[in-house]
Amino acid sequence: MISAAARRNVLEAAADAVAVFRASAVSMVVVLVLGLSSSPTMWLLVNVLLVSPFMFLAVAAHEAAHALTGLAVGMKPYRVSVGTGRTIFETSIRNCRIDVHALPLSGVTYLATRAPRWVGLRFWVAIAGGPVFSVLLVQALGLVQGDRRLAALSDSFAPSTVAWIAAWFALAGSVIPLSFKSTLGQSRTDAWLLLTLPFWSAPRLAELRIAFHLLEAFDHHHARRFVEAIACCDGAIAQAPDSYAARLTRASLLVAQGEFALGRAEARTLLSRTPAWPD
Repeated sequence: MISAAARRNVLEAAADAVAVFRASAVSMVVVLVLGLSSSPTMWLLVNVLLVSPFMFLAVAAHEAAHALTGLAVGMKPYRVSVGTGRTIFETSIRNCRIDVHALPLSGVTYLATRAPRWVGLRFWVAIAGGPVFSVLLVQALGLVQGDRRLAALSDSFAPSTVAWIAAWFALAGSVIPLSFKSTLGQSRTDAWLLLTLPFWSAPRLAELRIAFHLLEAFDHHHARRFVEAIACCDGAIAQAPDSYAARLTRASLLVAQGEFALGRAEARTLLSRTPAWPD
């Protein structure tokens, strides 16, 4: 007899499969609307259904470029998240959490540095690493395709052409300057950050300087090491006493630890203030 947990796992796997198929179907509609083939064929259907898995690879490569560029300029990647929606896979590589979600529509890399100098520049370079890699990937795959890039979709099995299209999607998602609401709060594309980061005020840059404290607090929280997590928040507050993010994180950790009265008191204090950056 199948247990309730097993049935739940099967249903969750089926939901993930449906989500991925939906993404592939949307990709197919986009390709057809753009008129990439005047006479749809079975090969076109097969190739377009490959867009979703290749999008996972393109987004993962883009986020990996952020992480590796950050390492090159003295930063530490704490987490790389590929896709959006339900989490379907989690692992850890060199203390960097990797999680993959059901829909390959976006990605985010969490980086920070303990270095006291050139923090804004380090972040800017790490952010630029993703789009630069995507441009190079598009160019490389385009050279492989030659002049028959889109025509190949209808004529034969064309994974390299699909990879080229997926790379274009990943690139477009990073070079269009947008700021939008998401499950992570207020999200911004790489282009938005690259254009605005050089003009951030000193107090806002101070939030970048304490980011490593908060990201380490999240890692400790994930491992249920609440004392260490709260100590990280205390370090952030000592460095940036007016940081709303650090104080809100500390209040949340106190509640998670079971210190409800203290956490509630700190949260109530925060409610009387207006954060400089509400997101």
